[in-house]
Amino acid sequence: MARKKKKRKSSSSSATEIPVPAFPTARPEQEVFEDLGRLCASPGFIHALAYLCFRENTVAIGETLTAEDLLPRHSPDRLIRNELTTLAGLLVKGPLNFVVPDAATMERYIDSATALLEELHHSMMEPWKAGLTPTSLASGDRSIRHRERSSRADLLFG
Repeated sequence: MARKKKKRKSSSSSATEIPVPAFPTARPEQEVFEDLGRLCASPGFIHALAYLCFRENTVAIGETLTAEDLLPRHSPDRLIRNELTTLAGLLVKGPLNFVVPDAATMERYIDSATALLEELHHSMMEPWKAGLTPTSLASGDRSIRHRERSSRADLLFG
């Protein structure tokens, strides 16, 4: 049995009637980056980074490699090489501390690094969100090229 498609009502709306999506405001990028730097300087963080590199770059396979074995590597929850490299770069800015953290500390390091990297992404999107105005939405302009971009976003993720 085929579903009937509902017809959209056409409306003659002006640019000021288009609602602008509400986004939560992120902390400033520099503030998040500094928190990430402090985390990477924590005693034994090198072990958390080693675990993250192993977790994000290892593929579990059975007798043969299949496409299904690779599917988990294409997940938005996975850290990408630029993020791991950022953590490594922040780690080597200071003296390395090879003390082995206890399990609870290690878990906190991993969770904090993941959360801060996610927050960093959101803070880098602030200039794009600022460009979402009723006028830009009404004009159909979906380009982000003309909007201000964070130099660090270009450097790390561009």
